[in-house]
Amino acid sequence: MDGRLFVVAEIGESPNPFSRLEDLIGAAAACGADAAKIQLFRAEHFPPEEQQTKRKVEFPRDRLGDFVALAHKTGLAAGASVFDPFDIEDALAAEVDFLKLATREERNLELLHGAIASGRTVMRSFDWRAYVKSDIADWPSVRWHLGCIPEYPATADLFQMYRLRDVPEPRGWSSHSPGWLDCLRAVKCGAGVIEKHLCFSLDDPGSDWSLNPREFGHMVRKLRSIHVS
Repeated sequence: MDGRLFVVAEIGESPNPFSRLEDLIGAAAACGADAAKIQLFRAEHFPPEEQQTKRKVEFPRDRLGDFVALAHKTGLAAGASVFDPFDIEDALAAEVDFLKLATREERNLELLHGAIASGRTVMRSFDWRAYVKSDIADWPSVRWHLGCIPEYPATADLFQMYRLRDVPEPRGWSSHSPGWLDCLRAVKCGAGVIEKHLCFSLDDPGSDWSLNPREFGHMVRKLRSIHVS
């Protein structure tokens, strides 16, 4: 994170994605991403009506070390979204490079304190539609604040995204849109980090807000061509 655009490929929305970690991480690297990220949620973190779907894509904790090692082998940083203190412990034991707090956890102060205390780089998503500057200023130890729309899929008001310029630097964007025009707009508004979901198949649970490798690679090349460090 040295001033160039930092692109995070979220790879945790495929059916049984973890039996093919090598392919997913290899695709992220080939697309030009800087990092791969998984999510350490448990199905119980979600409302009952979502748990059956989420249980299918729970990350197996015994493969967390494999994920980090594979990411590093391909030159990628390895990140993990955390949802409770035990997730932080597991992520640290596997030596992940950064921790991410999802928008649903933006008011979870215990989790935020724990992530900051870990000594790892911390990213934190927030609902940019309800952005309050003090929410950012109160947490100077969080390295990156990523605006997002916490809907799946989400539709961003591209004309209103100029408000991202009001978010103190360094700022970023976590995309849940079907395409990547919101990412383009975010970079034009000064985003230095882009997080986007990567998938292989239209059958993947997160395909409605993901890009396939060809699309992802095209996005990365375009965003880097307009990013000003």
